[in-house]
Amino acid sequence: MKAGYLTLIVFALAHFYPLQSQLTISKADFPKAGDSIYLATDNLPYALDLKRPGTNLDWDFSLLQSPFIQEIQMTRPSARQLPPVFAAATTLAQNDQLTHYYRETPTQLEWLGFSGTDPLNFGLKLHFSFQPPIPERHASLSYGDLRMHTTEAVAAFSADQLSSNILRQLPIRPDSLRIRVQIDRRSDIDAQGRVLLPDGVYYAALREKRLEQRLISLDAKLGTLPWQDITNLIPGNPVLGKTQNLSYHFFNSGSKEPIAEVWLDGSNKAIKVTYKADPSGATPLQNPGEKPNFTAFPNPAIATVRFAFEHLPPGNYELKIFNILVQEVFSETYMINGPQTVQVDISQLRKGTYLYSLSDDKGKSLGTKRLIVLRP
Repeated sequence: MKAGYLTLIVFALAHFYPLQSQLTISKADFPKAGDSIYLATDNLPYALDLKRPGTNLDWDFSLLQSPFIQEIQMTRPSARQLPPVFAAATTLAQNDQLTHYYRETPTQLEWLGFSGTDPLNFGLKLHFSFQPPIPERHASLSYGDLRMHTTEAVAAFSADQLSSNILRQLPIRPDSLRIRVQIDRRSDIDAQGRVLLPDGVYYAALREKRLEQRLISLDAKLGTLPWQDITNLIPGNPVLGKTQNLSYHFFNSGSKEPIAEVWLDGSNKAIKVTYKADPSGATPLQNPGEKPNFTAFPNPAIATVRFAFEHLPPGNYELKIFNILVQEVFSETYMINGPQTVQVDISQLRKGTYLYSLSDDKGKSLGTKRLIVLRP
């Protein structure tokens, strides 16, 4: 009798007070035309504990910092906007210099491909259409899901479209070239819990562990000969060849954007985090657009300050800090290739107002801005 009564109590507790409710991401959580997605990026994340797979986990991302907020508008494409290869797209989004095309189905949001600047920086505007499309979101998405996807995109163009400087770097003078992008993706929903963001809010989230192998190749065609892979004949290009990328994506029921996306390097150290941002927050955030930009944050600063560089042409840049007498108190040169953030120790500086400037390797100044240093 006692054993039966105890069993009944355990059953009731399990039914009314479950240890972990099952979180499910549905089709209603897909970003759709008309939605605006707000994201911030920390290119210098500090001490993130991603934890092992499992449930009932808490991830503390509250120390992430970013001076920028990016608004991505999901729009419904018109027939005039759509290249023929993306005729099936139901939604498009512009991000930096690329336009991404998506198609919503009853079970998934498919990434059809993208248009814009070519990945090899040849200066061309190309269309990359994935065959087959690669799913970016699934409905429904639950803890324990495992999916595998393989896709390829090919963009061909005439060699006449290339500058003479680029043609001189090629081992042959082809009639046509094509860039091939192959992706093998393993998506494992390996964890469930809560994510704490800098806005102080906990978001219930599913975590997707995404392992991708990407192969970017360059083929050449001469006359009637078949396409030839010349990837290995062009040394020094960091984009060409095979790479393996590990990232974690946190999804919340009710949020169109991912709560957080974490990219790791070869030693599994977080090197970049994009996270959900609140555009109505108390601290105004700056949108850099696509113009060259650099900024200091936090500002005012106490012991350390970060400098974020956005949309700068690849090259060497000198960062300087001056006091109000225009005396140089800090100088450092950085090689910048893409969005980058550096941290500077200012603990030796006195309280007050300073100026900071950035110049390229030709000595051309990109501007001068103000930095406030506080002391406790």
